[in-house]
Amino acid sequence: MRPQDFVGWLQGALTGTRPVLCLTGLAGLGKRQLLREAASQLGHHIRPVEVDLVWLDDPGTDERALSLLAPFGEAVAAAGTQPPPAPRRSTLLLTADLDALRDRNPPLADLVARAVRSVTDVHRHRLALVVGMAQRPAEPFQGRVEQVGFIQPRTAALDHVTAWARHDSAQDVLLVTGRPGAGKSTLARTVLHRLADEAGVTVAYASVWDQVGQAGGPAVRESELVHAVADVIGRDAPEALLAHGATFIKLTQQVGSGTAIGVNKPVIATPTLGFLYGVLEARARIARERGDEPDTLVLVVDAVDDQRRDAESLRVLTELLTRYADFARWGLRLLLFSQYPPVGFPPDGPYPRRLDLADSADADIGEYVLTALTDPALAVRLPAERMDAVAAAVVRRCAGQFLVAAGYLAEIRAAGQVPADLWRSEPIGSLVDYYHGALPRLLGRDLGPGAWPERVLRDSERALFIAATTRHGLTEAEMSRVWTVADEPGRSRPGSQTWRGARENVLRGPVREYLVLPDPAAGAEPAGRVMLFHPAAAAAVRAMAASDSEWTGADLERRRFVRALTPLFPEGVEWDARTGRLALAETPAQLAEIIDAAAELGHDDEDLALWQGRLALLVESWEWLEACLLAPAPAAGDIPLGLDAAIAGLTVTQRLLDTGRLAPGLLSARSVPVLPRPSRVIASAPPPPPVEESAETPAPGQRRYAVLGQGEIVAFLTGELRYTSRAEAVASLQRLREVYPIARREDDDGDSVRLWVKWFGLTIQDWEAGFVGHYVDLEPEPVGAGQWRIGVHKHRVDRIDRHPERRSPGQAHPNWGHRVLRRALGSPRPQQRPQIFATRAEAESQLDTLREDYPLSTAWRAGRLGVLVYEGWRRERSEKPTHQYSLRIEATVGGYVVRAVDEDFDPEGGPDEL
Repeated sequence: MRPQDFVGWLQGALTGTRPVLCLTGLAGLGKRQLLREAASQLGHHIRPVEVDLVWLDDPGTDERALSLLAPFGEAVAAAGTQPPPAPRRSTLLLTADLDALRDRNPPLADLVARAVRSVTDVHRHRLALVVGMAQRPAEPFQGRVEQVGFIQPRTAALDHVTAWARHDSAQDVLLVTGRPGAGKSTLARTVLHRLADEAGVTVAYASVWDQVGQAGGPAVRESELVHAVADVIGRDAPEALLAHGATFIKLTQQVGSGTAIGVNKPVIATPTLGFLYGVLEARARIARERGDEPDTLVLVVDAVDDQRRDAESLRVLTELLTRYADFARWGLRLLLFSQYPPVGFPPDGPYPRRLDLADSADADIGEYVLTALTDPALAVRLPAERMDAVAAAVVRRCAGQFLVAAGYLAEIRAAGQVPADLWRSEPIGSLVDYYHGALPRLLGRDLGPGAWPERVLRDSERALFIAATTRHGLTEAEMSRVWTVADEPGRSRPGSQTWRGARENVLRGPVREYLVLPDPAAGAEPAGRVMLFHPAAAAAVRAMAASDSEWTGADLERRRFVRALTPLFPEGVEWDARTGRLALAETPAQLAEIIDAAAELGHDDEDLALWQGRLALLVESWEWLEACLLAPAPAAGDIPLGLDAAIAGLTVTQRLLDTGRLAPGLLSARSVPVLPRPSRVIASAPPPPPVEESAETPAPGQRRYAVLGQGEIVAFLTGELRYTSRAEAVASLQRLREVYPIARREDDDGDSVRLWVKWFGLTIQDWEAGFVGHYVDLEPEPVGAGQWRIGVHKHRVDRIDRHPERRSPGQAHPNWGHRVLRRALGSPRPQQRPQIFATRAEAESQLDTLREDYPLSTAWRAGRLGVLVYEGWRRERSEKPTHQYSLRIEATVGGYVVRAVDEDFDPEGGPDEL
C-alpha cells in the first residue's frame, strides 16, 4: 500500500466506505513508516479542518483516545446507557502495532479491537481507524485489509548517514551507491524519517523516488528547491529572507484539536539559486552575530544517475556543487543516492565520502529474509533449519539486490511453495533477468494446471502487458478503453471482457504486487495510474512471450493502445491535451515499436504499410503536433507535453527514416522530422554579421553549413512560422542569406533561397552512397486567411562531388576488428582481453560510438544495442555474411563490461536486418 492509496482510502472512509483499515503482516518499521508518510500527505489532499489525527502509540493521547472509543466499551453496552454524543469533526485514530499497544495500555487496546469488529458503529461516531496487526481480523469483517511487507532497517547504513549529518565528518557531500534493486530509495525514505527525529538536523529538501510506480522518477526543480529551503530558513532566520527582497504572508491553519495558528509563509519573486546563496550567506552571518549554532540543512537527492537525463536537474545539481566550498560555512550538506559515482558533474566533484550498500548487502538481506519468513501471512510453513537454507539461497541468488529478495518472498507467498529456481547456484545478473523468469512462474506456467483460475491468470497477464507498454501508466478510463477496444478480425478474448471485471481478478491474482492500481474509493476517476511498480519489471514484461499471442502480448497491446486512444483509427478518440496527455506523449513511440516489430518478425507487407501510414498521418496532419505545442502547462503529476514532447515524437520518425523502416516517399517534403532540440528561437537571437553568397559547392570550411536541428532550420523546415504578408516571409528568408552559404540558382528571383542542409531527407540508399545531406529550396507560400508560410522542397543533386560534405561509403557493417567489438566480452578474438570501464556511462559511450559509426547496422532495443556484424567465414559456408548480435552492459569486478550475445534468428521469420 502506498501513501497515495492510504489517502484514497481515507477520503472514502470519511463518507462511510470501509472506515476501518487493518495493516497486516509483521509489526515494526514497515507499518510505522507507511503511516508517517501517509499522514504527511494528508494536508495536500484533505482539508485540515475535516479530520483530526490521534496517534494511539503516543501515551499523551491515551485520555482522549479512551473518550473517543468509550462507545465500544462493555460497561456502556451492558448498562444500556446512551453513549457520548458523536464529535462534530471526524477523527482518524492510528496505531502501527496493536500488540505493542496491548502491552502498554490493555484497556485502550481492548477498545480498539472491539471497534474493529464494529465497522458500522465506527462511521456512526465519525471515526476512522487504522490498526496494525499480525494477522487479519476474523470474518466477517467489513473493513479493508492491506498486507504490509517488512522493511529492512539497514541499521549500519542508517547510523552512518545519521553520524555524517551530525557533522561527524568533514565532508559535506555523502554519496550512497548501489546497483539497481539494492534498496537505495527505500533507504533514502527511511533516512528522511530518522533525520526528522535528529536534533540539530533539518531535511530542507528531498527529491526521492515514490515507493512504487512513480513515472519518470524524481526530478530537481530550481524553484521547488529554493522555496523548500526558504520555508525552513523563514522559521529561524526570517530576516535573512527579508534582506534579499522576500516578503511574508500569514496563513491560518487548523491542526490537532482545531486550534487556529498563524503561519508565516515567505513569498519569493525570483526563486533562483543565486537568491538561495545570498539567503544562506545571510543566515550564516546572523548565526555568527547571535553566537548560536543553527540546524544543519540537509538536501536529499535520490536517483542521481537518472537525474543526469533531465536537463534542469543536471544544471541545478551541477551549479549547486560548484559552491561546495561554501557548504560548511552555510551549514549545508548534500546527500546523494546513485547507482554509480555521477558523471557530468564538475570533474573535481566532492565525492570522497562514499557509502556503498554492497558492503553490507548480504548480511542485511539475510536478516531481511529470515525475518520475513516468520510472517504468518506466508502461505508456506518452514522449519527453522529450512528457513536458514532458504535465506542462504536468496542471498546467493539476489547478489545484493533487495528487490530480487522481495520478489522471491512474494513468489513464496503467492504460490505457497519455494520456487525451484531459488536453488540454482549462479547469482542473478540484473532485476530484469529476475523478473523475466519470475513472472512466468507467478502466472502459473511452472505450477501446473489448477494453481489459479484460468481467467485470473489471463487477466493478470494482459494487465501486465498493457501497463508495461507505457512509460507513464494509464488512468482507469484509458485502461478501460484499451481493454475493450474493437480488435482486429479473428482475435479471441478468453479473459474478462471489461477492465472492471478484470481488475477484480488482478487484485486477487498472483501478480498483484507488481501492479500499481489506483483506489476506486478515491472517486469516480481515482487519482493515479495503472503501471508496473518498477521499470525493470516493465522491461521484463515487454521482453516476455505471451502464453497466447492471439490474446495479448506487448506488440498486440501497443496496437490496441493506438486504436483506442488516438484519432488514427475510427474507433479511437480525438487528441485532447487535458484528458489525453498520455496518447499525445507516447503515440509516436508506440507506432515506432509496432513498425520495428512488424519489420523484424516479417509481418506481411500490408500490415507493415498500415502502421507506416498511420505514422505518416500522425506527422503530416499537424493536429498531433499542434496539440502538443499548445497544451496547457502540466499540473502536479501531469505528463509533460510542449516542445519537448513534439521533438521526441519527430525524433522517432527520423530514426525510422535513418534505418530504412519508414519509406521516405510516405512523407511529403514539408513533413521533415527534427532530431535535436532547437538550440535557440530564431526571433530571439540576433543574426551574425552578413556574409557573401557562396557558389553551389563552397570550399570546405569556408562557411558553416545548415544542420538539421539548429533553431533557424527547425523553424523553417517544420513550417511552424506564419507571416501576415509575402513581404514579411521574404524578409525572413533574407536572414538565411546572412547566416548560411546560399547556392546559386538560374531562376533566382531574390525571393527564394536554396541551401544545403546536413542530415536533411536522407534515405538508406543515400547514406550507403556517401551522402550526408541535401539541397533544399525555401520559398513563400500562401496558406489562406491572409497568412503565408515557408514552403520546403528538396532539390536533388545526384553528383556527390557537388555536395560540400560527404562520407566515404566504406564497409556497410562492422566486423570484429572494430575498436568496440574487439574488446567486448564474448568476442571471437580470444587474444583480446575484455575492456573494463570504471562507470556504466563510459561503457554506454562506447556503444554510442559504434552507433555513430554504423547507424544503419545498429539499433537500440530494450536497453541493449543490436548490431549486424560482418563475418567473412560465413560466406565460405554459403551463409549470409552478416549476423546479428546484442551488446549489453553488465557489472563485473572493478566496473562494467560490454558483452556480445549471439542472437539466433529464424531465417524464415523475416529479413535479418535491423
